[in-house]
Amino acid sequence: MDLDTDDLDTDLDTDLDMDTAQPATVAIYRGFSDLPAEMIDMIIDYSDTPELQNDELGKKRLAWAFTWTRINSHTRDVAIAHRSMWSTVYLHHSLPLIDMFLTRSQYKTFHNLVAFLHTSICSKNNKKHKLKRWTQFFKEDLDKIVSLKIQIDSRWEHHPMAIALRRTPAPLLHTFGLTLDHASTMQFDFTSLFNSQAPLLQSALIHTNQAYDTSILPSLDDFSLRLGPSNFNVLFDNLAANPFLQSISLSGKNSWPQSVLPPSLDHSLSLPELKVLSVKQITSERVQHIISNLELPSLDTLIVQEIMAPDPEDPETPMLTVSDALPSISHLAGDWLSLSFSSRAFSLEMGGYSYVTRWTTDDIPMTSIVDSICHVFQLLDEQHTLVPKATRLTIVNSITRHNEDANPSPSDDCQAEPLPAKKPRRPVLGPHMDVKDLEYLVASAFNAFSSVETLEVCGFTIPVIDVLRGAHSEDTSEDLDNPSDELFLPHLQHLDLKCTAGWDEEPKYDYDSLIDLLNSENRQGLQISVPQTTSDQPSS
Repeated sequence: MDLDTDDLDTDLDTDLDMDTAQPATVAIYRGFSDLPAEMIDMIIDYSDTPELQNDELGKKRLAWAFTWTRINSHTRDVAIAHRSMWSTVYLHHSLPLIDMFLTRSQYKTFHNLVAFLHTSICSKNNKKHKLKRWTQFFKEDLDKIVSLKIQIDSRWEHHPMAIALRRTPAPLLHTFGLTLDHASTMQFDFTSLFNSQAPLLQSALIHTNQAYDTSILPSLDDFSLRLGPSNFNVLFDNLAANPFLQSISLSGKNSWPQSVLPPSLDHSLSLPELKVLSVKQITSERVQHIISNLELPSLDTLIVQEIMAPDPEDPETPMLTVSDALPSISHLAGDWLSLSFSSRAFSLEMGGYSYVTRWTTDDIPMTSIVDSICHVFQLLDEQHTLVPKATRLTIVNSITRHNEDANPSPSDDCQAEPLPAKKPRRPVLGPHMDVKDLEYLVASAFNAFSSVETLEVCGFTIPVIDVLRGAHSEDTSEDLDNPSDELFLPHLQHLDLKCTAGWDEEPKYDYDSLIDLLNSENRQGLQISVPQTTSDQPSS
């Protein structure tokens, strides 16, 4: 909703009430009266944190600015004259507030505006007037903006605004973001965005539902795109138009129906300067198509968060794209590997490579998913020329013996949604990985990465420790390829049970199992550590 600026303007011209304020607050605020303006300017700059600079809705930044204007008259005068405080304008706020910021930024003289527009938080009062005002602002003042980020939902579609952005030059713009909601039909002509006059544009985020032409943005370093049926087939044409991109982020459109993939390129597309590639919320066969057609000699970060899809030649076998990524990430792999398991997702991290696959359909049986993940372990073990032997292995597990996630996975895309208390469980798409599946996978990982010297375990550690001890569940032991008397991780020297960022609980383990492991004849010298805040005998 729009802010009520009548009250805000009154507050801006009123000092803090010293009669009702806390003594410590009074002392601090009075101290500013004795500071020279130059020092207050420095303090304001120091307090302008990245969090405030990236506050796209404006609530935190407004509170910060208004606080500085209410300390006392001296500080208010300095703050009002501090142009950078007011040079970030939020077009979704009310007109008096926008005008106040524009006036204090002296934007007509100093062309360094940062502008945000989020229509989703606007009230619909005077909707036509607001749309007209925004359109007029882009027509008249786009040449004064250095950073512009726009989010438009389908209720606020306005084609004259799209025309204004297409026809108006943006000579100073270096950052641009345009996000339409997935239901939007608003059309932007990307053959002449900013009248093809944005020579300084280095970072662009274009999340729309249409095709685009990036050749009009030759100075781009960082490009973020939403892919869907209308633009997936021209992806490589657009990347070829900007061969010196350094960062590319691709995300999939919601409700993207299955379709035939475009033909592979005759020759891989080389992006010699690309350092970061991120592919998220896209089905695995499309991820494979993207990665297998690119040559990335300078890559140092590859992030893949895919939706598992069946192999076209074998519908009951899932397609995982790890093997397709190996040629591009071989120079990134180190001696550390992390595996994370939750009921409907698996993730892998090593070096600059982060991989997550989620299954959301019953079309692929759980046994095939488990076998395919095991194949990934075997592949990493066999590719000695590409991936070095791991000496440190981290396992993050959120699968309990009750077939429920013990905690959210550290990766947002690798977690099950928490269920509200005392409400019926929602239907879940896709099969659930249970403890039996987990133990089989852990045993397979221990076989493949036998060179591991340090094992870190997070989350629900009991089944992982049981596999290490050779004490698997009855349903699992007969399925393992290893006889129960074979020693897993024969070079293991350190076992660390660790807390993981983003988890609300300490790792769950069984005290007796750890003692049993320490007393094993074949584990002489093994060192085990647990978090210091954990009790000696936590609940299992």
